[in-house]
Amino acid sequence: MNTILLLVRSHLWGHKTRTILTTLATAFSVSLLVWVVSIYSSAIASLDLYASRALGRYALVVDPISRKADREVPVTAVELLQDQSEVASVDPMWARLVSLRPYPPTNELETNRQFSMESGWEDVMIGTDAVEPPFQMARGRWINMTPSQQMEVVISQTLADTLNVDVGDQLEMPSPSITSPRLTIVGVIEPPLKTIAGALVGSRLLPSLSVGAVFCSMDNASAIHRTQPKISFIALALKDDVDVHEFRYRLIPKLYALKQPVQFMTDLDLEEEMSEAAKASSLALQAYVVGMIAVVLAFLIIFSTLSMGVGERARQFALLRAILLSKRQLAAMIAVEGLLLCALGLLIGIPLGGTIVAAFDQATEGEVRHGIQIDALGIVVATVVSSIAALIASILPAWRATRVKPLDAAASHAPSNDVADLGWSNWWLIIAAPLIGLLPLLSFVLPPGPDGSPFWRLIGGSFCMGAGFVLLTPILIRLVDRSCTRLLAWMLRLPSELLQQQMTSQ
Repeated sequence: MNTILLLVRSHLWGHKTRTILTTLATAFSVSLLVWVVSIYSSAIASLDLYASRALGRYALVVDPISRKADREVPVTAVELLQDQSEVASVDPMWARLVSLRPYPPTNELETNRQFSMESGWEDVMIGTDAVEPPFQMARGRWINMTPSQQMEVVISQTLADTLNVDVGDQLEMPSPSITSPRLTIVGVIEPPLKTIAGALVGSRLLPSLSVGAVFCSMDNASAIHRTQPKISFIALALKDDVDVHEFRYRLIPKLYALKQPVQFMTDLDLEEEMSEAAKASSLALQAYVVGMIAVVLAFLIIFSTLSMGVGERARQFALLRAILLSKRQLAAMIAVEGLLLCALGLLIGIPLGGTIVAAFDQATEGEVRHGIQIDALGIVVATVVSSIAALIASILPAWRATRVKPLDAAASHAPSNDVADLGWSNWWLIIAAPLIGLLPLLSFVLPPGPDGSPFWRLIGGSFCMGAGFVLLTPILIRLVDRSCTRLLAWMLRLPSELLQQQMTSQ
């Protein structure tokens, strides 16, 4: 083993420039992997910030245990909560999808908005009789609960930007047969920020006031939907001196005992739901894709370096086979060389990744609640997958090295005639192009599998991408040979035939 280490060290030291370039390239792929995993972990850890804001001024939400789309909270649950002395306010909410467009209709938004003025913009309307807004008002006022001739609504800032409307403007619901009521905007509300992944906190099946784009009174909501109101969920505000958890656990048995059982939802429950959703969302998918590409890069870098070294040292390997090493030792020497290059890349790449994470944290200060910190999992993943990539990259060069015979040390290596091989390389190009494009196709175009997990398709796509680049390498080398040899020979003041012989033989 000492002999193998000495031979590897001698070779790497004799090719300092190549070793440095390979180490730096591997380090960059490792730092990319560390950076992506750290950002993903920090983003998941920061979801508590958005969950704590999603309920606005309320402490709890009460919603049905059932997750059916037509579920509703019984009136008995409202009465039960109103009888509790710890409760400051009990506000039933009716959430329902509506389609809205500015009134009078305009074609100004057709060119820059992804919706049709005929069908309108679909979003969630929340009917409520709450006397105070759930979030801070950006401008205007909260809806008036006393009956009036005009239907007053408060919209979110996001919807105001989408429809290009403001306080004093009107909205309507597109309907080909029925005259829809006019909705007068009396205020614009500031909803909580979206998460780093760009999603709102909550959904129709996961109650949260943050999903509401339009707020109106229950009577107006009933008139708009032309049906009796239903309670989708209850927003609950407690008095200042009340312990939320003690109140919650005391009432849970009573809520479960109702004919239509309901449950409490806190910001912690929202955070848990968001974390589980994020792990299966585009955020996780992007992290996986970038991580896999980093692995493919490390594989290609080490594979190219080892293959180049095997081609150059054919006579040296033949001599070693004749006087010193067995085939197994020769293969081990190539594997150790790949692992050593990987280790050098890790020694530089991990600190470099930490530096990038720190710089990114500084540049995005305040976006992530707990800051972006280097994740131990990122270091472990980078170490393991890079080492595996190095071992896989060593397989073909090691096999080529073991094919060298002791008598090859005396053979002359004339330049290979690659004219016939070039046609075969064209076939490789036809095969390589689809293989390289398979990973983005599986990641972003095709729908997820039945289990929703992108892991196995990413593994398969990454291996296909690596194989595609390997198949593409010969034709790229030959193209560089043919297009750059004469120019390089002129620059180095060398005979072009001599340089052509040396380059082609490698």
